[in-house]
Amino acid sequence: MKERGSVTFWGLGLTMMILLLGLLAVDLWRILGWRRELTALTDAASVAAAAGIDEAVWRAEGNVVLDPVLARERAEFSLAAQPAASDIVAFSVVVAVDGSEVVVTASRLVEFGVLGLLSLQAEPELMTVTATAEPRVSP
Repeated sequence: MKERGSVTFWGLGLTMMILLLGLLAVDLWRILGWRRELTALTDAASVAAAAGIDEAVWRAEGNVVLDPVLARERAEFSLAAQPAASDIVAFSVVVAVDGSEVVVTASRLVEFGVLGLLSLQAEPELMTVTATAEPRVSP
């Protein structure tokens, strides 16, 4: 008995598998791109916040200490200058009690394409990135 058309079904099945793998790869690269973009925004905001030195303490004592209000303002200004910051849904700036470092955290929603269909997950996930910076003064 001859099996006619079995190569066609194999070819069709293989084509569908390759297409699915390609779509998964595109989805993963898109998520990695969003993560890299969010990381760059958070890094820039933390470096800007670390420039918010309390000048009164610096001039009086010579100690480099962050001003929490100025650090937050600088971080927010840095984010406002970035076009990709409109996707951020949560943002926080925390200055250490002793003013030695600043921690900036930003979150955005990530919608899955093919991965969402495969996992039957309709709601987007929250991607969160944290960056830490400390103030430094060049001699």
